[in-house]
Amino acid sequence: MFELTIVASPLGEDEQDEANPSQGRHCTHWNTRRDPRLNLGGFLAQSLQEGPTTYMKLLFGGRVAAAALCAGLSVGCGAKTSTVVTRPTPPEYVIAVDDVLTVAFWQEQNSATDVVVRPDGKISLPLLNDVQAAGYTPQKLAALLEEAASKYITEPDATVIVKESRSRKVFVLGEVGTPGMVPLAGDMTVLQLIAVSGGLLEYADKKNIVIIRTENGHEQRLKFNYSDVVDGKNVQQNIFLQPGDTVVVNEAGVGIPLF
Repeated sequence: MFELTIVASPLGEDEQDEANPSQGRHCTHWNTRRDPRLNLGGFLAQSLQEGPTTYMKLLFGGRVAAAALCAGLSVGCGAKTSTVVTRPTPPEYVIAVDDVLTVAFWQEQNSATDVVVRPDGKISLPLLNDVQAAGYTPQKLAALLEEAASKYITEPDATVIVKESRSRKVFVLGEVGTPGMVPLAGDMTVLQLIAVSGGLLEYADKKNIVIIRTENGHEQRLKFNYSDVVDGKNVQQNIFLQPGDTVVVNEAGVGIPLF
């Protein structure tokens, strides 16, 4: 719950006295604590109809630019907005080769076992021997283990925890400070990968970096223009990387086909 003050003034009066924000302006207050049923989006849209909004002032004195406010409400204010890279909704984690799992059964909590998913996608457990793990979520694998262990343990109640996500990795090669494999512990963009790889070298082709991605057995080649993204242009190229992506930074004048 919080309180907002919407301050609207005619265009060109941005420099009015900050000590008297209501002078010559339209001020409206919105307090969720008093009436939590109020809809913020509808309230702001109504306020915008009463005059061009110069800024939105929060209770703690913060300021949000009018362009951002109008973009969030889909209201045309004649303001220019920048493109933002949207974060994809992460899928439920799927176990893969090289991941380290902790497997425990409720009746045997003191015997929790750490296992590594083998190249064949299986793990080895006491009593159960080899069990397929790759391709399942931790919840699905736990259910399968409970079913298999029920022959030997009463109410096994299995728990599977991904202790180390070694299967999630990306690669960068070419004209960077430290080419090689980089663990993908969380979300990482192309620009962030270049940064953790030591940055681009002097003769790197900054405008024609290539991301090689394989999905469903088909290879894709995506272009990344470092110079544009750093300058705030075409920032949609700064995509979030996926496990297995390879970023190729060629020397200027030496390129690889995009398609």
